[in-house]
Amino acid sequence: MTPEFEKNNYMVIEKAIDPKIAEFVMNYFMMKRQVARTMFDERFISPSTTEWGVWNDSQMPETYSHYADIAMETLLIDVQPKMEKETGLDLIPTYAYARIYKNGDVLERHKDRFSCEISTTMNLGGDPWPIYIEPNPKKGKGGPNGYESEYTDGVEVVLKPGDMLVYKGNLCEHWRDKFDGTDCAQVFLHYNDAKTKGSKKNMFDGRPHLGLPWNWRENPVSPIVTDEQGNEIGVEEFNDSVDEVKTTGDIKVQDNFLEESQFQAIRDYVLDYDKQPIFNWFMSDVVRPQQNIGYTQWAHIVYGYGMVQSDFWNQIDGSGGLIEKLDPYTIVRIKLNLLTKHTEISESGMHIDVPYAPDVALTSILYMNTNNGYTKFETGEKVESVANRLVTFPNNMMHTGTTCTDEQYRCVMNIDYIKNQRTA
Repeated sequence: MTPEFEKNNYMVIEKAIDPKIAEFVMNYFMMKRQVARTMFDERFISPSTTEWGVWNDSQMPETYSHYADIAMETLLIDVQPKMEKETGLDLIPTYAYARIYKNGDVLERHKDRFSCEISTTMNLGGDPWPIYIEPNPKKGKGGPNGYESEYTDGVEVVLKPGDMLVYKGNLCEHWRDKFDGTDCAQVFLHYNDAKTKGSKKNMFDGRPHLGLPWNWRENPVSPIVTDEQGNEIGVEEFNDSVDEVKTTGDIKVQDNFLEESQFQAIRDYVLDYDKQPIFNWFMSDVVRPQQNIGYTQWAHIVYGYGMVQSDFWNQIDGSGGLIEKLDPYTIVRIKLNLLTKHTEISESGMHIDVPYAPDVALTSILYMNTNNGYTKFETGEKVESVANRLVTFPNNMMHTGTTCTDEQYRCVMNIDYIKNQRTA
């Protein structure tokens, strides 16, 4: 490690890339944002896909952000030799993350996770916007209520296009005050020190190679804050505010998952003929009358094949809705199933909803009405059908639904997705 970087924990490299190249990359990223916005708005691509960037980064809501854009990850490799020369470190690349900040944005004080041990923020262009860094790693730490800052003045750094600030991202607190400009494009290039324990296993942020989206990571984790020795602290926990949570192994049951008014609205849209007379059901490929089993399963695809398939999506999307509460990184499929009443409770057969989904995928079932049917798992456990109950379990866990005998039908909504793990 060079004396300057070892002493200060940060350094500025001017013209790390040619300003003309920085301008080219910014123009590319601005156009990509425009294309992504158009395709999202026109429902040409999935509203939950991340391959074109997102606007739901929890650190910077409504700001265009992108994990592992291929051009940015090319920069990650391109500047690595210069990073190693200036810092005196052997580096292992982890990932790139880019944003186009907008007017009014504020980057709160924080430290980053292990994959950001040696980081850089590079200015690609736009209006100038200082970044502040606190070189003392003892300032700021994780606590029971989240990250706790001591609100020091820090050091102000102003970068020109092509310049980059190199710093120890998991040790040094950094932030930006309110942005008064229009646009500011920045790319964050993250590395591990090759001498740090666990760095080789963490190469490419746990992905097989660069350029792949987040869900290719071997062990997806929430953001991790580390102390001055590099020990992991302050892992973000998954919190629930529902009335009841019961967890048995990998099976999680949550009662009263949605606000009563929200649940009633989506239930009426699907099941109340007087309030919504036109809601299309299609005979399912899974259970058909010609199988001579005495009952029929009907289905309605809400989301599948990479895009929204039904106007019902508008009932579950939006602020405080089902999709927001599930907080998916990406959605694989959403499907409503309705089984008609039968003379006896019959199980439809053990299965996996989406066999091709990655191992980190989850399945959640929202029960649309209360009845004496149930969901049974390969473990033998059963979850009873109770209106507004949500059960969540690994997508690769075998399970079966049933008919009911005490109501005219049993209706459920199956959501297959990958949970958002807040990786930036």
